[in-house]
Amino acid sequence: MKIIQVVNALKLRAGAEIFTIDLSICMKEKYHADITILCLYDDMDLSLVNYANSHGISVICLNKNRTFDFKCFRKFRNYIISNKPDVVNLHNSCLTSYFFAFGFKKQDFKLVKSVHSLCLNDLRGGDRFFQKKYIRKNIITLACDSDEVRKSVIEYYKKMNVAVNPITCRVGTSMKRVSSPRTAPINPDLNFVCVARFYPVKNQIILAKAFKNIIHCIQILA
Repeated sequence: MKIIQVVNALKLRAGAEIFTIDLSICMKEKYHADITILCLYDDMDLSLVNYANSHGISVICLNKNRTFDFKCFRKFRNYIISNKPDVVNLHNSCLTSYFFAFGFKKQDFKLVKSVHSLCLNDLRGGDRFFQKKYIRKNIITLACDSDEVRKSVIEYYKKMNVAVNPITCRVGTSMKRVSSPRTAPINPDLNFVCVARFYPVKNQIILAKAFKNIIHCIQILA
């Protein structure tokens, strides 16, 4: 399976981009997929690039200008056509409409748009217009980071009279399945600190439960 992930850039402060790398690593290990990350801008943290490369994931920069860059999107289109991926996964709020600026005569790949925030925050008005059009034509599949995001997508498009059934995609949720006895002792010296906005879309509850199971396993092994 050949997958192309598309992001704005690879920066340590950008959660969606770090999520993309972790997702790519999981898919490569589980499905032995051939994965490339396409970055629009050259604003990249080399440590993240090296991290992706160390797991066999290629990172390519298209050097997009900050304005509407036809040259960049032509390179983007040509890269997809020449590499013939099975899946193109868009992680950017702006790319949904840009992607079809030049058109594809025959779409032999599955197009997935990852939604990393609540629906109204994920896209601008013009981009939502194009995305609604692609959903109606079954061109694009939406993948949500959390149940809260998925709920916001369904509610938004329900008002637009558009039927949508987004999938929920999480990285590392297998940690929730770690079995441990309920009687495992609690160590008061172990503290978990999460620095993030306290917001349902951030999945802190899932993170806390996963961390709790990891601590139980460490105590059992010890």
